[in-house]
Amino acid sequence: MEMRNHNAGTTRRNFLKTTAATAAVGATSSLWLPSSAKAAPAQGGHLRVGLAHGATADSLDPGLLENGFEWAITFAAFNNLTEIAPDGSLVGELAESWEPNADASAWTFNIRKGVQFHDGQELTADDVIASLNYHRGEGNSSGVGPLIGDITGITAPDANTVQITLGSGNVDFAAILAGQGFLIKKASDGKIDPLDPNGTGAFRINLSNVGSETARLSRSSSF
Repeated sequence: MEMRNHNAGTTRRNFLKTTAATAAVGATSSLWLPSSAKAAPAQGGHLRVGLAHGATADSLDPGLLENGFEWAITFAAFNNLTEIAPDGSLVGELAESWEPNADASAWTFNIRKGVQFHDGQELTADDVIASLNYHRGEGNSSGVGPLIGDITGITAPDANTVQITLGSGNVDFAAILAGQGFLIKKASDGKIDPLDPNGTGAFRINLSNVGSETARLSRSSSF
């Protein structure tokens, strides 16, 4: 899959409307074809997408994501603990389940087992902790850092459990972690490389120089 940055007047909403309309026309047209002319679904092929927004300064830094071009790439290559489903409900992504205490000031997240990064390494609680801590700390410049500024502590009782303590109760905390900046990256020595393209998402980034205005991705065999 190739994504190109085109700074035209196209919005995310218009792009989705256009592609949906095109798909609808194609589907309707196929109804008039004889059965022998209808190809069976097959895996593979290439998809080229033109997107608005973006600049040569684009980055994979989760604390600096600010436009649709960056969001499209990171949505494809990375995952969060939680995500907002099409029906508006909150569902698990890398978190299999989560549970707050009585006043929502402490949260326990159970991490899915067997999830692999594109390089074959397995996801652990340490990766989650390092990814969230990247947005914390004095002098931090992350644009989404203030959203989790109430965190007072993050610990890992085991490799697949993360416990987060807040300064006060927040019933929306699990939903906050579905925000685009809170994607999970692989940790090394307790820290993440914010520019590392190695994710857990359905597509892996083959061209990591996002600022070149073109990003090339391929289907991940580990997803």
